[in-house]
Amino acid sequence: LKAVEALENYRIKLVWNNNQVSQVDLTEPIFTLKSLSVLQDRDFFKTVRLGEWGWSIVWSDEIDIGVESLYRRSQMSA
Repeated sequence: LKAVEALENYRIKLVWNNNQVSQVDLTEPIFTLKSLSVLQDRDFFKTVRLGEWGWSIVWSDEIDIGVESLYRRSQMSA
C-alpha cells in the first residue's frame, strides 16, 4: 500500500502500489470482531495510518489489518 485515508461510515480509501484506488467498508469486522470493537469510536477510527513497509494499516501497536485481508475486502466491494 502507498496510502490510506479514513472515510465516513467506517470506510477507508486505499492507494495500492500500482496506483489503483479502492474503498473498503470495515463496518462488518468492526462490529463483529471483539479485537476491532475499539474502532467503533469514529475519532479513533480516523487515526488510521500505514503500517511498516505498507503491509498493513494500523491504529495502534495492537490494532492492525493486513494487506491480504484488505485486498480481499476491496475485491468484494468492487
